[in-house]
Order: sequence, then C-alpha cells, then structure tokens
Amino acid sequence: MSTRLRTGFPVELLNMYSLIASISGLSVLIPATIAFFFRKKILPEYRPFFWCILVSCIVKLTVSACCVCLPADLTVICNLLLLPEALLYTWQFRRWKLFHRQPRLFTGVVCLLLAGWMLEPLISGHLGGNLTWFNLLYALVVVLMSVRYLNQIFLSAHDDLLQHSGFIIAAGFIIYFTCQLLVQAFWISGLNNSPDFRSQVYVILNFITISINLLFGYALIWTDRKQPYTRLY
Repeated sequence: MSTRLRTGFPVELLNMYSLIASISGLSVLIPATIAFFFRKKILPEYRPFFWCILVSCIVKLTVSACCVCLPADLTVICNLLLLPEALLYTWQFRRWKLFHRQPRLFTGVVCLLLAGWMLEPLISGHLGGNLTWFNLLYALVVVLMSVRYLNQIFLSAHDDLLQHSGFIIAAGFIIYFTCQLLVQAFWISGLNNSPDFRSQVYVILNFITISINLLFGYALIWTDRKQPYTRLY
C-alpha cells in the first residue's frame, strides 16, 4: 500500500507531480538555448520574443535557486516580473506590424496592462497575493492579439506555415494563454479549493508548458529567415 501524506495523496504521486513541475519549469531552457545560439541570426522583428525567452529562463533559474537556498514566498518577485513580460509580448506584436494602422491601439493596450497591474494590488490591499485578475487580462490580451495576427497571415495566403515563425509563435500563444484563461477562471470560481482538482489542473498545465516550449524552440530555428509578406490592416 502506498504511503500517504496529510494531503491524502500517495507519496509516489506527489513525487511524480513534483518531477513534472520541475521539468516544466526547466523546459524553458530549450528555446533559451536555441535563442542564444541563434542570437546573431535572429531578425529584428523577433527580437522582443528573443529577449522574453532569455528573461524567462533567467527568472526561472533564479526563482528555482532562491527556493532551494532561501525558502520563502516569491510571489512578490513573480508579480513584479509579470508586467515586463506582458509588455515584451505586446512589443513583439508591434514589431509584427499588428498596430501599423492603429498606433493608438498599441498605446491603449500598454496603458490597459499598466493600469491592471498597478490597480489590482492597490484594490486588494496587499502586494504578496496572486494577481489573478491581471493574469486574466494579460492572457486575454495576448490571445486576442495572436488571433488577429493569425488572421492577417491566413489572408495573405502563405504556402508553408510550418516554417513561418510568426505563425508558430502566435499559435503557441493561443494554446498556452487560453489554458491560462481557463485556469484563472477556475480559481476565480473557487474550484481551486479542491486539492485533487488543483493538482490535476497543474499537471495538465505543466505538460502544455513543456509542449509549448518545444514549439517555441522549433520556431526560433526559422527566425533567421525573412518571412513572406503579410498584409497590413
């Protein structure tokens, strides 16, 4: 019979969950390594994504080291890094000329993200809590920008989408951030009160994170090639 902890989960299962979470966190090393070796070849229109991958890698390694050496709640640090990450992704879509004909929309998106990031801790009254509503806003904004960008790609009738880095990255954004939207919606509705449900959600999210990082690594291989022309709207 499996040994059980107070949580009610078998020790073996908890160890497996911990292993999956560790692999998920370190999987960012895959696109980060590829980005590092291709850094001199990556075209300017992919630079924001390049920096976001490298920053994510540094943050993951730093947080992992802090958890081992200085066991403490690192929520505040993670919250501080959410905004730069969101702005880098928005900048990436600007480099893809998503806001070419609507520069004010880009300004509006940036202001919305800034306002959401600053207001939630002020309203909640503490900086150490999870920024659930900002995460929801952030994920929704990235998904909407990705859908709009994919629409531009489809309308311009590219032949080989599997070698179009913008298409691969945007598709990865939609998959990953849609899952984040669902997770944040679960937490807001109170479904995270069930330890079993919460653990299963995190396991699924970890597998998705690993898959998306592999996808981003593949996309970075093609970022040294000029992409076919995409119509601007």
